[in-house]
Amino acid sequence: MHERETCVDCGAWSPTKPGELTLTSSMGWRLTKERGPDGRFEPVWRCGECWERYKARSKSSIDRHRSG
Repeated sequence: MHERETCVDCGAWSPTKPGELTLTSSMGWRLTKERGPDGRFEPVWRCGECWERYKARSKSSIDRHRSG
């Protein structure tokens, strides 16, 4: 049985997949590590649409920081 991931932003389930490489390289999902409430890094999955929004937010945040 193949495991499925959940998008941290929208809650969508990933397609059934044979492995992480397929999910990220051909299906548009992205894995990042973010600090959890206990301070440790945790894996965080985002679907393709949420990844694009996350990237745009991150870029605008960096741009504001550099110009401010």
